Amino acid sequence: MKTGNVYAIKCGTTKSVVYVGSTTQTLALRFSQHKSNKSNCPIAKWIREKIASKCSFSIELITTEPLKTLRERERYFIEKMNPPLNSNSGRPRLYSEKTKSVSFKIPIDLIDEIKKDVKELLVGYALQNKLSNYLK
Repeated sequence: MKTGNVYAIKCGTTKSVVYVGSTTQTLALRFSQHKSNKSNCPIAKWIREKIASKCSFSIELITTEPLKTLRERERYFIEKMNPPLNSNSGRPRLYSEKTKSVSFKIPIDLIDEIKKDVKELLVGYALQNKLSNYLK
């Protein structure tokens, strides 16, 4: 049976979990990928900042799971530990086991901009539908 690992990256100074992830690779290989300059995700940026400032950090195995439940267990630990660097586009994500959904905390000053973008998308979608119906 194939398995994968759920892991935590911890700040060496505070010993707090800053990121939870999962991988089918070795933890050493996954950690080196996080440290790579090729990645612009929040955890990679954080690690590079820690390296530059000579601060320490570590990767630790949380659990080994069958592949079919790996992502579910990763989400469980993200929800349980609420690490600050688990994000999408730099926005903290909150996973709800109850609703099986992800929600985002959005800064209040971006709400109007997001509403405008959504409105433009909806208008574009409506025009596209009207045009396709006209051409039928």
